[in-house]
Amino acid sequence: KTDEEDANGAQAAASADGAGLAATLAQPLGVRTRRPATWQRIQGQACKVPDFLKHRLHVGAGGCSAVAFSHDGTLLACAGAQSSNSYSILVFQMTGIESPVVLSLHPVARLTAHRGLVHSLAWAEDDSLLVSASADGSCCVW
Repeated sequence: KTDEEDANGAQAAASADGAGLAATLAQPLGVRTRRPATWQRIQGQACKVPDFLKHRLHVGAGGCSAVAFSHDGTLLACAGAQSSNSYSILVFQMTGIESPVVLSLHPVARLTAHRGLVHSLAWAEDDSLLVSASADGSCCVW
């Protein structure tokens, strides 16, 4: 079954017994629900969750408010506050990702257009664009 067929079947089931009808009706038409991703290690497979610090970035005196890795894993965007009225997004090129110990981050861009704290960052699927949303009410496409 496709995700859409599953969603339609779930809506029909919810409608048939009356349970969850309000939740079903609240969902906009045409919205596809995603199945949760499931993953488990194979017996004997080592856990690859990192347990040591690889690198620490100083994004700004006011701290870091949002981060986003590009889909290909080579760029890292970090939003931060340099002061109480200065906000920017730093984009870093990452090298040495394969190494368990060595990771290098090289700044490639400083994006400054927001006048408030940046709350969210997201890369386009092909990593050609970065979108940022800020407390100043703006959304920027870079």
